[in-house]
Amino acid sequence: MKFQKFIKSIAAGGIIYKCHSNGSSEWIASENVFMRIPEKIGGVVARTIAEMPTPIERMIDTDFSTEPCFLMRAIMPEPDSSIKDCIRVYSTENKQTQLSIAQSDYTLLDRGDIIEMYTEHDSEHGVSEGKALFVKKIGCDDEPETIGIIFPTEY
Repeated sequence: MKFQKFIKSIAAGGIIYKCHSNGSSEWIASENVFMRIPEKIGGVVARTIAEMPTPIERMIDTDFSTEPCFLMRAIMPEPDSSIKDCIRVYSTENKQTQLSIAQSDYTLLDRGDIIEMYTEHDSEHGVSEGKALFVKKIGCDDEPETIGIIFPTEY
């Protein structure tokens, strides 16, 4: 993920969250993007500092249960929309679960990023719902580590 671009886009309006899952880390968040602050980066300015919300921390704890996904299509909400209005739709490999993200969030992704979908299964109705995209990079131990979370947008 493009950390510097994300920091510039949120200016000082983001929130730094302290996360205690999978070792201690700090994350900076905007409205629907959470990005891990790299350890070598210091002096990140934000509106406030808080503890990571419990539901998000639980998601990070279970990042091993995410499913591979791919960009399925791009949707222009109106025929005369500009590219900034584009909605990107991701789908799991079995194409049963989809999740939409905004163009502004899509531009934060790098080519080498591993994109996986965090889903929740409704056993009563037998369907899964996409809750977030997890953005991962291969870490020091050759295992993917979560560096960002993008929550869906409605269109």
